Amino acid sequence: MKAYISDYNNILLELSKRVDLVEDARNADVIITWQDVRGAMYELAKMNQTYMKKPLIVVQHGRGATRDYLPPNKFPLLADKICVWGQTEADRMEKCGYLDKTVITGSPLTYYTRNAAPIGDDGTQNRIILFMPVITSKEEPDNFKVFYKLKQIEYDYASRRICEFYNPLKAAWKAWQIDATCATESNVPYDFFRKDFFLMSKLTDLHDKLLYHGPQIRNSVAHVTHLETLMKLLINSSCVVGMEEGTAQLLCAAIGTPCVIVDGFDYGDYGGVKDYKTELIHTEATAFCKLDDIEKTILHEINHKEARQKAREEVIRNEFDPYPDKDPIELIIDVASELAEGDIRTKKLEESSVSSSNN
Repeated sequence: MKAYISDYNNILLELSKRVDLVEDARNADVIITWQDVRGAMYELAKMNQTYMKKPLIVVQHGRGATRDYLPPNKFPLLADKICVWGQTEADRMEKCGYLDKTVITGSPLTYYTRNAAPIGDDGTQNRIILFMPVITSKEEPDNFKVFYKLKQIEYDYASRRICEFYNPLKAAWKAWQIDATCATESNVPYDFFRKDFFLMSKLTDLHDKLLYHGPQIRNSVAHVTHLETLMKLLINSSCVVGMEEGTAQLLCAAIGTPCVIVDGFDYGDYGGVKDYKTELIHTEATAFCKLDDIEKTILHEINHKEARQKAREEVIRNEFDPYPDKDPIELIIDVASELAEGDIRTKKLEESSVSSSNN
């Protein structure tokens, strides 16, 4: 089976390694893409409908992606089949009238979560609080409102820690000034002050890195290392903070990392739609709080990590990994193969019919 794959955020990266790829969609037996509603992918889907007439499959590219087919957008599904991650997304497609085109395969991202190795805490690691600002078509002021609140908390912890360890720190600093060999990472570690609350930001190329002071990881969601980088951050974090429950929170649920969402974010204008109103995901697997309660909520989630375990398992079963004994990537390939083989048989029958009529 020759496949043309159009990917954006590397959801289809592992899939692309297991099929016979072609660079021109016209030479493919099947087209597999991450969406069919916007931009170049919409144009590809329309062109395919009109001219190429190849079997076309959409693979859900993120949590809640099927909301595109519901109001306010109500985009039509142009694909022959859509492979969704779980029953929750299938239920949305049923509301749109596309249940007959929907196949539950699980998420290709299980490739990363099933192989994730949790980092043990022996008491020496920093308590990393990972902030993931919301991603829209532009930088959002809400991001800074939350970030600087977290930064204030980090400074408060650092101040208390400096006061608590003032005398040994002063002695170590004096030795370091005289002879750098006297100061090692054991007596003056770089991040000593932030051990109790170490704020780190995970940014994309849509975020203004100059406004997020302190440690940050910044790469494009389209970069080939994006998912590996993200998984390392989520595994090593004590808590992940954001403003909407999305794909990252699903990944956290799968590996057991606590998440906190600050209530109040509104898309407003997104994807070319004014006053964008869409269903915001809200599950018991994630803690929601007001901005003023963010510190105590983070600490509570870290210290009572197991309290949401059943909720995490339910979310994973319904939205991410419904068949833990099966490989979602292979299930997607099965769907693609069935469509491609059916299309090839149909074309052969049509050719045979044309040949017979000419004779």
